Amino acid sequence: MNKQGELIYFGKSFEEEITIIDLDGSQQDVKNTVADRDAQTNEQYLQAIQLGTFDYLRKTGIKDVVIGVSG
Repeated sequence: MNKQGELIYFGKSFEEEITIIDLDGSQQDVKNTVADRDAQTNEQYLQAIQLGTFDYLRKTGIKDVVIGVSG
């Protein structure tokens, strides 16, 4: 958040990230801005499904799986 309390950056969802933001410098250098957030919504849903599925399979030891999608 900037000094005005506005959100100026959000971290990546469902993946690791290291980010350094200079709050005293220009905000134009920030690549993952709030304006980009809405465009990433569908991609985030896909990443959430993938992460959850892979994590479940890894934890349970399941090697093969069939996923059916309808409608």
